[in-house]
Formats: sequence, C-alpha cells, structure tokens
Amino acid sequence: LTVSLVESLVGGAGTDAITLASGGNTVSVTLLESLTGGAGTDQITLGSVGSTMTVAALEVLVGGAGTDSITLGTSG
Repeated sequence: LTVSLVESLVGGAGTDAITLASGGNTVSVTLLESLTGGAGTDQITLGSVGSTMTVAALEVLVGGAGTDSITLGTSG
C-alpha cells in the first residue's frame, strides 16, 4: 500500500509497520506498532489513546494524552 499527502494514520488489529517518504512529513498516528521516518524533518503527534511503538529516524515525536511507551529503533 502506498499513500501520499496523508495527515492522519490509524492502525488496525494486526501489526502495522509504516515507513515515511523522503522530503519531511507531519503526521498524526494512532495504534501503530512501528514507524520509520524518511529523509527530511518528520514531525509525529501520537493520538490520545496511548501508544506502544518502535520508532526510527524521526526528528520530532509528540506524545498524546494517554500513556505512551516508545522504543527507539537502531537508526535512532
């Protein structure tokens, strides 16, 4: 699945792994398990339900109202 110009992503019941494209991204995410940034500045805002995920190559990560548990991937 390839998407572009998306402002919000909501994961489903299975394992969701998202890789962001080059050029910089600003996205709001909910219920994702894995998120990897692309080239450029990536700004991610987590939803209010609480998130547990692994992230890599992101420049800005903003927690939501719930309890967020973030693991940094090997690329930072």
